Amino acid sequence: MTLTDFCQYSEVRAILGVGTADIEDETLALPLYLRLLTLALSELGTALPADYVTTAAKPSKTADESRFVDLVQVFSGYLVARELLPALPQFAVKRFVQGKSDMERPQFDPEATKKAILDAIGRLSAAVSAAYALLTPASAALPAARRTIFAASGLGTDPVTGA
Repeated sequence: MTLTDFCQYSEVRAILGVGTADIEDETLALPLYLRLLTLALSELGTALPADYVTTAAKPSKTADESRFVDLVQVFSGYLVARELLPALPQFAVKRFVQGKSDMERPQFDPEATKKAILDAIGRLSAAVSAAYALLTPASAALPAARRTIFAASGLGTDPVTGA
C-alpha cells in the first residue's frame, strides 16, 4: 500500500498551493506520510484504511461505495497537507531562480492556508465517518468525545467580604 492509493501527490501540492519544485514526489513518497495518514484514518474507524483499499479495488461499486471512496481520497489529500503545514514557510519559497528563468510567487498568507486546510478536514471528517457508517455500521467508530481540561469558573465566595 502506498500514499497514491489514497491520494495523488499533485493533489497534496494543489491543496498547499505549491509545485513540484517545492515538494518533490520523492518527499511525498516517504513512508512517514502513509503512516501518518493511516493513523489519522484509523481514528475514524480502526478498519477504515483496510476497508477503503478493499472498496476502492472493487471493479463495480454502489453509489454509497463510490461516495465513500471519493470522500476518503479528498480527505486523505487534506490530511497529508496538514502534516506538511509546519514546513510550509520553508518550502514555499517566494522567489525561485533557475538559470535565466525567474519566478516569483504572489504573496500568500500561511495562516490562511492553514485555516482553510483545517476547516476542510473538519467538514470532511464528519462526511467520511457518515459514509463509512453506511458501508459498515458495525465497525464504524464514533469519534472520541473532546474533553475540556480547563474551564473558566466563578468564585464560590467573594474573597474580600467572605460572602
